[in-house]
Amino acid sequence: MSRTRRIGTWVQVLLSVLAFGYIAWRLQQFHNWEVFGRQLQQNTGGLVLVLLLQVLLAALNIALESLKWQQLKGGLLHQSFGSTLRQVLKGLQSGLVTPARAGDPFMKAWLLPRGLRTQAFLRSLAGSFLQNMVLMAGGFVALLWLQSGGLPQTLADFGRELLRWTTLALVLVLVLALLLVAFWPRLRTRPQWRQQVQALAQLGRGRLLKVMALTLLRYATYHLQLWLILHHLGVLQHWSDLALVMLYYAALTLLPTMALTDLGIRGSIALFLFGLRSANSPAIVGAIFLIWCLNLALPALLSAVLPPRRPPE
Repeated sequence: MSRTRRIGTWVQVLLSVLAFGYIAWRLQQFHNWEVFGRQLQQNTGGLVLVLLLQVLLAALNIALESLKWQQLKGGLLHQSFGSTLRQVLKGLQSGLVTPARAGDPFMKAWLLPRGLRTQAFLRSLAGSFLQNMVLMAGGFVALLWLQSGGLPQTLADFGRELLRWTTLALVLVLVLALLLVAFWPRLRTRPQWRQQVQALAQLGRGRLLKVMALTLLRYATYHLQLWLILHHLGVLQHWSDLALVMLYYAALTLLPTMALTDLGIRGSIALFLFGLRSANSPAIVGAIFLIWCLNLALPALLSAVLPPRRPPE
């Protein structure tokens, strides 16, 4: 076995161990198990159906992300859905134990053959950027939606802060785009750079439209997932409360965090936003924890039990 393959194998083993340890620690640190259990017992009607829907929507979420990654890899190489799913799961596991989930695109690219990794990494970043733009756009739509009914002062202040950070993000993207245009004549003289940039351009309009469609479907999936469990627990009552779910995910997008603080920040934002509809804090925190387990912890654990695969040469 070559040195690169040995390192790749040990990196995957280390990430699996870290993921197991982090998830076990999070489960142990959650102090509302008894209260959350009572909340579920008080809402037994349709509980089995709701939990089944949660599992199915979590599986659909991962499947849509795998299909999106398969489209983003298109033109570089053809791989089966099973291989693509494995890369997505390994990416989720890596993102769970790295700052701002930076390990996700690195791991997905690392699991591709050498010579394609830089291009794959750039395409993965492009997919993440598109997803973040959709989430932020959803946040603005949610603010307009809520404004029609009159915004509480605290939510208005939250909206202004969201607008400020989103504007800053868009300015940074614009600056990067202008720098790329300015330095493009020089980059063209360097074949290695030109090849990487052209890899993004070769995605094509049709493939980008498919990626956008899959991004929107995934967006709808995990928004519906959170609304359903909060609705079952009596926190959210109406479909119009989906606007708060949209604001919640938009806020998370603008707050990249370390994995060790990620769940705490999720809970804090959820208590602030969903607390506008209900004072049932245990139900809110419990619902956020359940979604975290289904969408992040369980896929990471599933990835951890998969045998490490040597990075292809």
